[in-house]
Amino acid sequence: LQKNIFEPVTFALGIYLGKAENELDVGIGVRSDDGSLSRLFQKSVISLINEDDAFGRYLYDRAAFLKYFYSISRVISDFTAQDKKSRTDEGVEYDMLSENEAIRIISHVAGDDGYLTTLAAAAGARILGVDCRDIALGIRTMKENNKRY
Repeated sequence: LQKNIFEPVTFALGIYLGKAENELDVGIGVRSDDGSLSRLFQKSVISLINEDDAFGRYLYDRAAFLKYFYSISRVISDFTAQDKKSRTDEGVEYDMLSENEAIRIISHVAGDDGYLTTLAAAAGARILGVDCRDIALGIRTMKENNKRY
């Protein structure tokens, strides 16, 4: 996005995890202060953004079309993680709640990464119309591989 090579492209879904800036630099090669992330969400038909992150709230305000928040710490958000249970090194378990449904999520990805990545993936899939059972099964079978999922 820095060199405008994606200018003619519209993204179906843009997801902002709210990771530390240096992790974003490694992951997608942009800095949050150069406008690249803002452009990504201006070019996304659907934006799914971490409400727990201050820069995420900034991006939400700049998203162009349909936009949703997700949160692992707030009770009220478009998608939230409630009844969280950490299973130490084995992963995490929680209920993903949205306006009118709950999906029990069990993941083998541990810690805050487990909550953050699986909630973003589950919420994104649900927004795109994936069946709740398929989401739960897909995340349950997801395995961590050197911090890549």
